[in-house]
Amino acid sequence: MEEHETVPTSEEELLPAKSSSITITIEELAKVVSVINGVAPVAPAPPSGLGNPGPLGLGSFATTTFALSVYNAGVFMDKTSEPMVFGLAMAFGGIAQFIAGLYEYKIPNTFGATAFCGYGAFWVSFAIINWFLVPTIPADQKRWYMGLYLLVWTIFTSYLTVAAFKVSRVVSIIFMFLIVTFILLTAGAFSENHEVTQAGGFFGLACAAVAYYGSAAVVINSTWNRTILPVGVIPPGKIW
Repeated sequence: MEEHETVPTSEEELLPAKSSSITITIEELAKVVSVINGVAPVAPAPPSGLGNPGPLGLGSFATTTFALSVYNAGVFMDKTSEPMVFGLAMAFGGIAQFIAGLYEYKIPNTFGATAFCGYGAFWVSFAIINWFLVPTIPADQKRWYMGLYLLVWTIFTSYLTVAAFKVSRVVSIIFMFLIVTFILLTAGAFSENHEVTQAGGFFGLACAAVAYYGSAAVVINSTWNRTILPVGVIPPGKIW
């Protein structure tokens, strides 16, 4: 019995069989490339259509930290500069940063929301305490009031510093400088040691400089839609 070769009779039979394929979006590809290169992927806008609140939060934090640290370090400013620092703390470091923190909840970003809302409240309370409470405190009791106030913020900063090591290298550096700043300011307040407080001011200046860089990196990268200023993405499974 002869075998007959089957002849294709339809267009589908004439075409080669379709091979299975894997699809990947541009956003997913950018994340993969970013992890390989060790740079920060450009954060897309939140699903709500709102912009990234990170630059505002970091910028307000950096600006107010810089002003207060210049005062604490004794650079360019003296006692007469306090009203400027307190006003800046209330408006930009406090209210603006707190608003940025609320929008971080919308993204959602638990770390950003906790940090920006927390330090926004810090700056508002700092301004209120220095405007209204400090003038009424007896001179011999002032160090205990301010020392305790700074101590509780040192505790708050300590566990955010631990969490920062999984955010980015820039954020972790910010918090390393910040925790040292708070420790020195707390020790300086309790001991009434101006040199210790001054050292805290210089660490605060370093903290503000890195925070300015972080704010600039996020806003420039997102505006240009590519990484120009890297922030140092933490690779999966690594601490730093």
